[in-house]
Amino acid sequence: FDDGSAAAAAKPATSPDYYSGWVEYSGYEAAGNVTHMSARFAVPPAPPHYNILTTVFLFAGLEADNRHDVNDILQPVLQYGHSGCGGGEHWSAASFYVVGITAHCGATLRVDTGDVIEANMTYGKATDLWTLTTTVLKKSRSAGGSERRPGALGRAGDSVLSVHVDHAYHWAMVTLEAIRVYSCKAYPAGNGTQFSDMVVHVDGVPVRSPPW
Repeated sequence: FDDGSAAAAAKPATSPDYYSGWVEYSGYEAAGNVTHMSARFAVPPAPPHYNILTTVFLFAGLEADNRHDVNDILQPVLQYGHSGCGGGEHWSAASFYVVGITAHCGATLRVDTGDVIEANMTYGKATDLWTLTTTVLKKSRSAGGSERRPGALGRAGDSVLSVHVDHAYHWAMVTLEAIRVYSCKAYPAGNGTQFSDMVVHVDGVPVRSPPW
């Protein structure tokens, strides 16, 4: 990140066999407890090649720390391919809470290239719950199908998940992850994905320009 507000998820070279794991990420580790994170990003073009064994994820997320000492993650997710929360040969979005290899999911929403994903993770002190909201924004169109106002977006759906977690989160990140990638053609087409409107609160207070 140049200023803590945006980032590009670059596309790496493939391995001789296949690659699984985080491909690109950028994160901020807070001294206090992260109580909110939100970000926005557009749905990129579909990968040029689809393999039923391959899944690509783009997400904003929270972990206890960047050493993965606690094996769980909060993450509003955009995915291409199949996962424990559904999906297929198309883009879909959902709120995930993953513990070990178990994924707890909100509703899975089918989305299209050009839609905008709003990722929001907020801790409620009164309820002692984290609420994850993955919002899909689509271009607002008239009955005839033409765009009403250039750039105008309308709310098309939410994937909401509330969870109780018995520990604090200190590491906020945005990530491109891939499972069983055999070729660079499995990554989204285009020039990368930019995350914007990044907001982090620590102990309830907004952080000005976090050092990503």
